[in-house]
Amino acid sequence: MCDSCTMLAAEILIDELTAELIHSDFADGLTPEGVTRELTDNERRAKVNFRDIEEQLDAALLVLVPGITLLHETVTESIMSELFGDATVLPTATVAERVRALVVSAPPESVAEVAAVFGELVAADMATIYEGSAGLVAAEAVRQGVKESAVPARPALVVATVAPAAAAVAAKPWQRLTAAVDSALSSPALMVKETMSSDVVGGVLAGVKIDGTTDLAKQALNTAQGMGRNDMAAELAPSDIWASEILDRKVCGPCSRVDGTEYATLEEAREDYPLGQYVNCQGYSRCRGTLVFMFKDS
Repeated sequence: MCDSCTMLAAEILIDELTAELIHSDFADGLTPEGVTRELTDNERRAKVNFRDIEEQLDAALLVLVPGITLLHETVTESIMSELFGDATVLPTATVAERVRALVVSAPPESVAEVAAVFGELVAADMATIYEGSAGLVAAEAVRQGVKESAVPARPALVVATVAPAAAAVAAKPWQRLTAAVDSALSSPALMVKETMSSDVVGGVLAGVKIDGTTDLAKQALNTAQGMGRNDMAAELAPSDIWASEILDRKVCGPCSRVDGTEYATLEEAREDYPLGQYVNCQGYSRCRGTLVFMFKDS
């Protein structure tokens, strides 16, 4: 066999072994679907279950989906009422003027009330995933050999800390839906018409899905989850710390480059991962990276 063939055969064997390791990690319930590398030795030593982290986030988001749906419906009904009242057709100029007023105004009381309740739900959900995330870190410490009696109590999140983030999630539907109508009504094809039907605006609103609000809600939960990991680690005083990024087709360049970085102290690590995710991630609060820790039994 020629040297090139031997090298190619070796590369194929390495790829096959890597694929087997990746599959094994997934089959053991340690990694989410779609990763492109096996767990590192440090991640294995740290006893991190990355699938638990992902499933915890997904479960927290499911709690909010009914509220997001209700809020979108409430905003849609309010916009239609503000623009058309009981009418089905109005002069286009009248509708356009009312839309411009909506975009720069605060939501009406009917929307504000629902948004306030939903904001409280988001904040409570953030507090819940914060505590649950701290629990995952505590479990990692125990799996490493730290005695349960040596594990400190989980830190609690002060809800007021995340209230502004929760309020931003609750404000998103009004912002998105009014902006969508404003954008649609800037179309010359609509503006040259003498009248406008409520069905036209209703169609625009129906085309705005909840995914934008859902994405922002997931970012808020992801942030709280990362905060919980960092704060629990601080209670346990880690001896070794590494950056860990989920390497798949969605990973950004900065995250792929920081993957595996070792930090001397938690303070140093928090400069890169202040809220649990990589500060330079191109996905911002969507970052799926985290810190992994080794702990010593006190």
